Amino acid sequence: MKRIRRMLDPQGANNSLASLFAVIILVAAALVALSVWPVKPRALNRPTPAQQAGHPQPSPYEKWLTQEVVYIIDAKERAAFVKLKTNEERDEFIKEFWERRNPHPGSPENTFKVEFYRRIAYANDHYASAARAGWQTDRGHMYIIHGPPDEVDSHPEGSPNPYEEWLYRSIPGLGNNVVMKFTDPSRSGDYRLAGAPQPKRQ
Repeated sequence: MKRIRRMLDPQGANNSLASLFAVIILVAAALVALSVWPVKPRALNRPTPAQQAGHPQPSPYEKWLTQEVVYIIDAKERAAFVKLKTNEERDEFIKEFWERRNPHPGSPENTFKVEFYRRIAYANDHYASAARAGWQTDRGHMYIIHGPPDEVDSHPEGSPNPYEEWLYRSIPGLGNNVVMKFTDPSRSGDYRLAGAPQPKRQ
């Protein structure tokens, strides 16, 4: 403060104007220092929505088991996978899992696997609702298992509820001309399978 006063008043005059200038200079210097001080961004330390809700993200192996192949893995395979102890064993199991379903064993591209993940992506893009991801919905489930229907009869404004009817000309184990009806009683876009798939009546 004395140095600033000497700079403002070389003659040593101690007047109120010099004091005011000194205060202004100090405040300005403090503001400049604060503006250039590095601040650690808080956004980087914010927990994810899942962490905030107390739901940790699943591991890649848990996701593979419970979200990706949940509709096609059988009970014996599931039990064997759960017992594995190391990631190396899990990776080898997954590799063999897909190879058992490869229509051309040993081929560099597993067409079954490629088509399976295409169906999951399609279901997530087209059948998701506000409450469930596309793969979790009934339409997504049927699409992933059976592939695209041969015909779709859609009634988004149907009465009393919106509905869709899917026709599959052939489903192994279910027969020919199989019809699946999905209804949306909540009108939320979450269509539910209405009863078991039935052969189309002639």
